[in-house]
Order: sequence, then C-alpha cells, then structure tokens
Amino acid sequence: MPLFFFILVMNLMGVVPVLQLPGTSHFAIPLLLALSVYGIYITVSIRRQGLTGYFRNIMFPPGLPRWVYGFYAPLELVHHVLLRPFTHSIRLFANMFAGHLLIAFFSYTAYRFLVENLSPSMFGVGIVGFVMTVVMTAFEMFVQVLQAYIFTLLAASYIDGALHPDH
Repeated sequence: MPLFFFILVMNLMGVVPVLQLPGTSHFAIPLLLALSVYGIYITVSIRRQGLTGYFRNIMFPPGLPRWVYGFYAPLELVHHVLLRPFTHSIRLFANMFAGHLLIAFFSYTAYRFLVENLSPSMFGVGIVGFVMTVVMTAFEMFVQVLQAYIFTLLAASYIDGALHPDH
C-alpha cells in the first residue's frame, strides 16, 4: 500500500500546474524502485530456497526434456537477473515520460497558436491544442493511477513468486 501511494503521488505531480514534472518520468526513480523490489525478491528467494535451490528452480524446472535446458536455462537466468528489473522500471518510466511529453506538446501548440500567433486562420489549431491538453491531462491522470497499480501488482507478484516458487 505505501509503495502504491508513493508512486501515485510521484506520478500525480505531473499534473500539478506549477510542478508539472512527475518524478517517475526520470529513469533513476523507477529504476531505484524496481531494484528495491528486485533486492527484496532475491533476498526472500534465497532465504526460502537457498542459493542453489533458487538457481535450480529458475533455470531447471522439473518436467522438461534434458536437451531443452541448454536453451532454457540461460534465457531464464538473463530474464531473472537482467530483464525483470529493467522491464519493471522501464514500463513506469516510459508511460510517465510519454504522457508528460504529449501534454507538453499540446500545451505548446495551444500557446503558440492562441497567444503568439494572432492569425485568425490558425485560431482553430490553437483551440484543438487547448482541448487536447485538457483531454490528455485527464487521460494522463488515469494512466498515472493505472501505472502505480501495475507497478505495485508486479512487485507483489514477484515477491509472492519468491515466497511460493512454482516449481
């Protein structure tokens, strides 16, 4: 619960009129959060299963033909050691960064064509930019809540996988 609200507050800072910069749109913060979750995952996994048991469970699940382990084991090792924390962090970062960029683009379009360019022929473009800024801000708020939920759900799923290994 605290992780969800921390990420949510960091995300919602992107729609506060003066701040307009979600902390999670900087890659360091989602990476730090994902590495923290990953550290907990590794610690719990090794405490529950032991070091060799952990690696045996992720790389050599029972029920597969022996020849498959030559392909499967390195892929799972890379997945669990490198890709899992990277994808966990990049998902949050990319969504927050992209949403912030879209809002900034439409805000700039509205400002440029409504305030700076007083040409009546471009007034409609400015209105569209303003309307899209409002629409994208509302959509971004929805995505911010959703991303906080997804990050927390994945963190809980990873830690649950460490507590109760599948194989």
